[in-house]
Amino acid sequence: MADETLFELLHMEMVSHVYEHVEEDEEDHGKHTRVLEGMGFRVGQGLIERLTKDSPSFKDDLEVVKFVCKDFWTILFKKQIDNLRTNHQGTYVLQDNRFMLLTQLSSSKQYLEEAPKFLPYTCGLIKGALSNLGISCTVSAEVVVMPACEYFLLSDSIWYQIVVEILSSCISLIFLLLNSYCKGNSMLNSLVKRNKCLTENYLSLHRSAVYLHVQGSLIIQF
Repeated sequence: MADETLFELLHMEMVSHVYEHVEEDEEDHGKHTRVLEGMGFRVGQGLIERLTKDSPSFKDDLEVVKFVCKDFWTILFKKQIDNLRTNHQGTYVLQDNRFMLLTQLSSSKQYLEEAPKFLPYTCGLIKGALSNLGISCTVSAEVVVMPACEYFLLSDSIWYQIVVEILSSCISLIFLLLNSYCKGNSMLNSLVKRNKCLTENYLSLHRSAVYLHVQGSLIIQF
């Protein structure tokens, strides 16, 4: 109990210090978040290295995330994640129904607006831990209902798929415009169609379903 209290007080002081002393540019509203995430990232890397030094290798990414939800979370917050959802495409949602770093805050509207300040450090902890276990991802969080919160993990491979989809749409639009422009030139029109076919074949090798949320996802039982 004493260790938990010390950690909570240290975290609150750290958040307060960052928001009071780190200058944030008018055009850069995420600087405070990045500073706190960076602190958490380094701690997460070091902690997970100690926890897994004698552990066998994980068979897949899901096993890694489950380890974070159970062992890693228990070391940090004295409880497991309450709910893990995934679409098996690199997207995970971790839900803590009573997040320790929010339990000391009131559930009033004033504190609900302040609550997001207390999440970036833990986002960094998760990201650092996963990075050391071979998973590069983006981690974000939101407060559901005080003191519950959700952490969203999006694998970098998903971002690659999203970029491929966007490029595919842009290329299709370019070919559509070229076709309209080249209607009077049969040779140029033929070349455009052939290159369009080759491009679409290439993109089809890399295209896969992109899931930006986890509706209908599988709930993982611990």
